[in-house]
Amino acid sequence: TWANASGSAGPLCRIEGTVLTWIQGEAGKIETSELQVRHEEIAILQPGQPSVHGRLTDRGDLRWSDGDIWRRCPNRDGEARDRWQPGMSPAREERALGSWNGMEHGPEYLSLTKGELLQVQRDVSGEQSGWAYGFSVQRGVWGWFPPSFSKRCNEG
Repeated sequence: TWANASGSAGPLCRIEGTVLTWIQGEAGKIETSELQVRHEEIAILQPGQPSVHGRLTDRGDLRWSDGDIWRRCPNRDGEARDRWQPGMSPAREERALGSWNGMEHGPEYLSLTKGELLQVQRDVSGEQSGWAYGFSVQRGVWGWFPPSFSKRCNEG
């Protein structure tokens, strides 16, 4: 799973083989495009539109010809499985509703900037009551924050 880390509001995307899938717009319509991969370059092919080309950076991000940067999102089964918290919900895509300074509370807290894309776990066990745990897609950092400062991307 990949997300737009360049600051513009973009959906999470999944790349499987040569197919790119994402959720488009407020209605949540699922879209797909064909990917063409040649050596280190990737092209998104959309009928009737110019193709967009991208390359992997040294950090492992995808940098696209239109200026967007995509960052791989952590998942429970992959390289970040040890970072997700037990007893909490599966991570989901959310946006920060406002700014919050986590550094005032300690290094294990995640500062938020209004509008940034997050992967968020919410407390389902009652053990971490009052806190959510998340990953900032734009900044690539983890931490705890008040759950009232974010909401699901498809909620009104």
